Amino acid sequence: MPRTSRPTDYYLHTLPGIEGIAWEEVQEQVDAAELQGFKVVPGRNGILLFSTLADPAVLTRVRTGEDLFWTMARVPEVPWGREGLSMMSDRLMQELSVNHGLNLLGSLRPMPSSKPVTFRVISRMAGKNQPYRRKELADMVTRVVRHRTRRQWRAVREGEQVELWANLLGRELLLGMRLSDETMRHRSYQQVHLPASLRPSMAAAMVRLTQPAPDDVFLDPLCGTGTILIERGLYGRHGLLVGGDIDQAALMAAQENIGPQHKPRELLLWDAQRLPLADGSVDCVASNLPFGKQLSRPRDLPVLYRGLCAEIARLLSSQGRAVLLTSEIRRLRAALEEQQGLVLRRTYSVSLLGQRATIQIVERSPSYSQEQEV
Repeated sequence: MPRTSRPTDYYLHTLPGIEGIAWEEVQEQVDAAELQGFKVVPGRNGILLFSTLADPAVLTRVRTGEDLFWTMARVPEVPWGREGLSMMSDRLMQELSVNHGLNLLGSLRPMPSSKPVTFRVISRMAGKNQPYRRKELADMVTRVVRHRTRRQWRAVREGEQVELWANLLGRELLLGMRLSDETMRHRSYQQVHLPASLRPSMAAAMVRLTQPAPDDVFLDPLCGTGTILIERGLYGRHGLLVGGDIDQAALMAAQENIGPQHKPRELLLWDAQRLPLADGSVDCVASNLPFGKQLSRPRDLPVLYRGLCAEIARLLSSQGRAVLLTSEIRRLRAALEEQQGLVLRRTYSVSLLGQRATIQIVERSPSYSQEQEV
């Protein structure tokens, strides 16, 4: 880890809507971190900004994050139009430095000693339409970096050693150096993929929302390729992992992805509306529910949701919690309202590959616990 006498500014890309969950994980992973704010690139990323003295290698292990960046510069109050482009250029020409970022990168992976350093700028713009294009923003940052490094850095179109991201978010420029590689968002355990497989960082967020305990019985009744179950196993100790699916191909994919790890666990071929489990035997449920595009007959959704919610109501222990992801919020709520003893606690609005969805947190109602005690 490069030595520094003051905290380093970082930001994390997340899937939109889970920035707050990622912040909770960061706080657990490092001794001291200071929140600097949240931002969103609509339909693309949530952004968590923070500072810490922690080793960046620790931060690349934040499972609810997709990519880690060193914050090179933030330019607020950028005027609209080409005046703003000129203003950003002037500020970066005066203030931009790259050395600390290279030290951070070098602490994570070997950096070639040959000169010049090669780099590429990726640009994004969100907000009011500007009279210039993303390419012009990228070209401006490229010129500044070349100037500030005395032309010892060379811009390339591919095969770069350093990747820079220029984000113009409304009236603020956020410039970052990417520290993580693709393994942060594409887990090594994902050997088999199927359509509609859940992103690992979203699965990790859902696992955290179940409030897992070392002795819990954790269920995914629609486990697909097993991503949620694996993320629960990686979270920490558990009593039992249970998962299943009605699709034989999905279950075989889950078995291959999970492999011999995360025992004790059971994977079963089943119908999620008729689960072979005892009443009150499950502490945590997390599942990515099917929605219209995932079914050949979308009209079957109400029946599926009602049957699944009835099983959740039957299986959850008195302190149990279910975390359910869906874009069919009205159908899920209608199915939940038919079940006694369940209450909707919180909803998170999220985005998956540009599609809006929600995470619903469902718990036992207080009246249910009293009835069980009687």
